[in-house]
Amino acid sequence: MRTTSGARYIAAAIATAVAVLTFAAAAGAVSVNGFAYQALGPYSEVGEFYEKGLGLPHARAIVAYDSADSPATMASIHQWVQRMQSRGRQVLISFNHNNSAPPDPTTYGQRIRAFRDWMIDHGSAIPEFTAWNEPNHPAENDTTRVRLNPSAANQAPLAAQYWKRLNSLCQIAVNGQRCAAIAGDFSDPNPTLSGHISFFNRYVADYTAELSVGTDRATPSKWAIHPYSAIANKNFSVVESWINSNTGSADVWLTELGAKFCRENWGFENLAGTPGNAITAAAYQDDRARALKGSLAGLSSRVTRAYYYTLGAPAADPHKHCDIEPGWDTQLLGDQYGYGSAERPAFRALFPSAPTPQAPAVATTGASSVNTTTATLNGTVNPLGLTTTYRFEYGDTAAYGASTPDTSAGAGSSAINASANLTGLRPGTTYHYRLVASNVMGTSYGADQTFKTLAEPHVAFVDAEWGQDTITDWSLTLPAGWQQRFLFGSRVAAGTSPAAVTLNGTPYIAFVDADNGNTITVWKKDPIADWQRIFLGGPAVTAGTSPTAVVMDGEVRIFFADATLNDTLTEWRLSGGRWLEQGLYVDAMATGTRPSAVVSGDTLHLLYVSAAGSTMAAWRWTAASGWHHSRLYQDPVAAGTSPSAVLSKGTVHVFHVNARNNHTISDWTWDANGWVQHPLWGHRVAARSSPSAIVSTAGDPLVFFVDDENNNRETTAWVWAGTAGWQQAFLHGERVAAGTSPSAVMTDETPHVYYVNADRANSITDWSWTTTRGWQQTFLWGHRVAAGSSPAGW
Repeated sequence: MRTTSGARYIAAAIATAVAVLTFAAAAGAVSVNGFAYQALGPYSEVGEFYEKGLGLPHARAIVAYDSADSPATMASIHQWVQRMQSRGRQVLISFNHNNSAPPDPTTYGQRIRAFRDWMIDHGSAIPEFTAWNEPNHPAENDTTRVRLNPSAANQAPLAAQYWKRLNSLCQIAVNGQRCAAIAGDFSDPNPTLSGHISFFNRYVADYTAELSVGTDRATPSKWAIHPYSAIANKNFSVVESWINSNTGSADVWLTELGAKFCRENWGFENLAGTPGNAITAAAYQDDRARALKGSLAGLSSRVTRAYYYTLGAPAADPHKHCDIEPGWDTQLLGDQYGYGSAERPAFRALFPSAPTPQAPAVATTGASSVNTTTATLNGTVNPLGLTTTYRFEYGDTAAYGASTPDTSAGAGSSAINASANLTGLRPGTTYHYRLVASNVMGTSYGADQTFKTLAEPHVAFVDAEWGQDTITDWSLTLPAGWQQRFLFGSRVAAGTSPAAVTLNGTPYIAFVDADNGNTITVWKKDPIADWQRIFLGGPAVTAGTSPTAVVMDGEVRIFFADATLNDTLTEWRLSGGRWLEQGLYVDAMATGTRPSAVVSGDTLHLLYVSAAGSTMAAWRWTAASGWHHSRLYQDPVAAGTSPSAVLSKGTVHVFHVNARNNHTISDWTWDANGWVQHPLWGHRVAARSSPSAIVSTAGDPLVFFVDDENNNRETTAWVWAGTAGWQQAFLHGERVAAGTSPSAVMTDETPHVYYVNADRANSITDWSWTTTRGWQQTFLWGHRVAAGSSPAGW
């Protein structure tokens, strides 16, 4: 095998290991049952997969005869030898030139002795050696270069002297160990070119004659040859003749097998004169592989080993179009010119039972240790015998957008657990993720999975502590507990309350901005920039009324009474990163109230108290049909109170204070039959206080209100109890401030009911419920809530 120019030490530049094809010892029974791979070069990975998969007993590498002059080179060779020997492989080292003229025998003997001694000193068993790789091979077909091999007709004795020096060295036992010296390692002649056979015969005769003279004369017990021409011409007769005529009774090893397809000066079929002709070259190689399989069966019984050679030329190698023989396929996949990623027919013809290299097998499994801002992603990876890395892709959509660093999955053949810890996540956010694993065969993607980070309970209120009436946010973070965050900035209009929602874990707090003409302003918590104000401007909000907010189809939608449109409703809508305004018109919203919005499938329901008769009215919106208005009429809603709408098991519920029924709770429901009112009766709601409804984990509605009959304004809940119907539950605790309303939210399956505690200096208190403790109050203390303003939880 010829080699390209490069670093002085060939082991580092082109050192090539080939695993062996061990043949049966009976004539006619020879078959291919092994494979070689590039051990020290850049393309070892897939070859190693086959070497392990086939359990091949031998490996071969080409190294410079003077490699011992370079400690770094020797360290690389030694590492490979030890790896092979640790796997039970017998190592064959073939010495080669060092990109300069062939040395004299004395120099050669000194260098190979240094090589052997270095290996022994560093703990490696002495391997087998060939004295010179292809000594009869001319130098690179390049007239400007010196001849690197002892390949001239008169240099055959020099090549033979190399073997005798090697053989003499191998007779000397060191620590009870001896090496083996294999003669020849010739390149076979091409019978289609004039003079090739005669040159080969003369060279071999001179080589053999030199072995029988001198005090170091010896008869080789093993010979080696590279039958590239026999393969190219699909005719082993020349090789068979050499075996029968020149090797006596010695064993013969085919130390390189491959298919040349672009050798301008050697007469082989020039089927790939440029890299662009890859398909033809591949077909040529595949044809030779099938022929080789048949030819090997008829070789002499003394052929006991054959090494399949796979040199993968680096893509930038300027010689690769004609000066590299890549074997049947580089990395077993197509050839080095990009034949394709499918396994080559050549390989399958020679190794029909060999395992097939594949991209790794992956499975995405459930996330664990999910918290507010952290989670652990999990999955399994089977490398299927190839060096594999994995990563997790994740993000708040199935487009992901982020990934964890690549992590090694090894090169085993069974599934291993894969995991990655995520930090910096947004609370209350649904994340998509999948496991991705890659090897040289390709990339495999696990199925998409989702998890939702735990939400941080939050409640925003108008802070009266410093007389500024700005927004303050209480949040529950672990292990710190409840913490106040003061959002200094615009003042909130007197007697109004904020509205809060989250979109993909990002909270939005909408309020009436007294410093900006009573228009809507939004606080948004950016994951990087923290809380930021967004001034929407636009129309002013009707005095004494408050906005509401809802999320639908990934958009934040804010509704309020528009003072510039006769107190009818107007919408601000965050769509595609832009805030869009739309007036709904029709009738005015009652003074001192706020609307309530709920999403049911593709329909948004917007409920409010109409100023005309103080009865309920509804807007209904779909993307296909737009807005439709209806009036619910019947009983009037108590003055200064607002509805609270939720969706429960496909039915929209709108809870409100019924002025005709002694200020008790009534429920408007919407389903396929339209709107129907249901009085709940029970205790009376405190004046100018509105109910707040949520849906339980079982999907049933719960509505909380300030009870005017229960110990002077404590909180009471209406709970839907299935067949038992509506049941009142009294949350005996502290009094709710006059003229304020509770704010009920579900946070990670835990209900929280925030209210202004009149018994604790009008600070925020939280009613929350768990299966183990039932209802418990948590006093947040902190700053006072502005008079007439209610909290907004999320």
